[in-house]
This record gives sequence, structure tokens and C-alpha cells, in this order.
Amino acid sequence: MSEQERKRKVALVTGGSRGIGKAVVRKLAGDGCTVYVNYRSREDEARKICDEITGAGQRAQIISADVSDSKQVKAMVDQIIAQEQKIDVLINNAGIYSTASKGGAFLNFTKEEDWWEVVKVNLGGVMNCCKAVLPHMIQKKYGKIINMSSVSGIRGTAGNTSYSASKAAIIGFSKALAREVVRLNITVNCVAPGFIETDMTTQLPENVIKGMMPNIPIQRMGRIEEVAELVSMLAGDRVDYLVGQVMVVDGGITI
Repeated sequence: MSEQERKRKVALVTGGSRGIGKAVVRKLAGDGCTVYVNYRSREDEARKICDEITGAGQRAQIISADVSDSKQVKAMVDQIIAQEQKIDVLINNAGIYSTASKGGAFLNFTKEEDWWEVVKVNLGGVMNCCKAVLPHMIQKKYGKIINMSSVSGIRGTAGNTSYSASKAAIIGFSKALAREVVRLNITVNCVAPGFIETDMTTQLPENVIKGMMPNIPIQRMGRIEEVAELVSMLAGDRVDYLVGQVMVVDGGITI
């Protein structure tokens, strides 16, 4: 392995096959990282973005795991370590959104397991991935962890108590973990996107989308590339003094 190869960062992006995750994968690959694109069920989309990246002379590989399953996550991380000997950057992006079909408003959740499923994937996935990756970062005395939260975890979103709760918990988890590992040259930060144009948000009813616009001072939805730029900054080495922070990208919703 050449010196250049040893210095090349290895990044794992969960939920990297679509939306914000896909934009982050593109950006990190463009930054020179070897990027592992995690997916649960959308292999075709994960393979498509990897083909795009490798076709441009950059490096990416697909890797499958359900982040809510700790055994699958460990197997995924072990596979990456076997191939790369390290994971420098972990982007915990995988997540799901509660919808009317799964309960919607809090009192409409007829099955408790539907409510907890969102928490299990969103918060449990962050915990599982951090637990699996951190020992390897500690061994190398280096690591960047960026956990994707949401403005819903800061101000709450009516009709999405499970999603808001999971994203708020990610913030608390990240701040506590940051205190534990920063002395080991590992930083943990959060990114909290607002109303971003993704597959998830475009599935919302048109009246909901129109109803959100008066609450956004910039008067438009955010772009996935804008979020990816911030993630790229946090994954680099230019702002190491940022520790345990929540970086909001929301067009002014939380002002």
C-alpha cells in the first residue's frame, strides 16, 4: 500500500443510497475519501451511485446492513476493517420518518411497536454504528463522527412525535459521547437539516409542503448538496475545535 493510500480517509455513510446520504457520498468521494455506501434494501440505488463515483475515478463500495440490528452493523464494520484497516469518518444518516400509515399523530398510533420502530432505526442505528466503529477509531487515535439529527429534534414537529423524539435524543447522545471521546482525538457533532428536498419530503402532501413555506424565512426548500457541504467540513480537519455542536441547516426556521 502506497503512502497516498494510507493517508486516504475511509468513510462509512449509512443510508447512503438516496437523498442527503447520496449527496454526502458524492461530496466525500470528491474530497478524496474511499466511501462505503451503506444500504438496507435499495441495492440498485446504492450500486448506481457507486458506479457514478467509480466512473469518475473516485472510490466507493456498497455495503449492506440494517443499522437497527447490532449484529448486522458489527459484521458491516468488520468487513470494512478487514479491507481498509480503519474507518476515519462515520456519517450516521440512515433514518425513517413516521407517516400517517404508521400512525402519524401521537394518539393515532394504535400499535406501540410502530412508534418505537422509528426510534429503533433512527436512534438505535446511531448507537449501534458508533459502538461498532469507535474501538477502531480509538485504536488509531483519530475519528470524525457526524450524526444526522433534524430541526424536528430541536423544535418538534406535530404529527411526528417518534421522529422528533429520536432526533432530539441523537443530539443528547452526541453531546455526551463527544465529551467522552474528544480527548482521544475523536470529534462528534450533529447536523440538523430543516425542510430539505429529498425523497422523504417530496412524499408529503402538497398542502403540507405549501403550508411549511411561510415558516421558512428563505422561502424555499433546502438542497441536499447544501447539507453535504457542511458534512464535508465537519469530516475534514479544518474545524477540529467544533466539538459536540449541532449545526443547523434550515433556511432560518429555528431563528
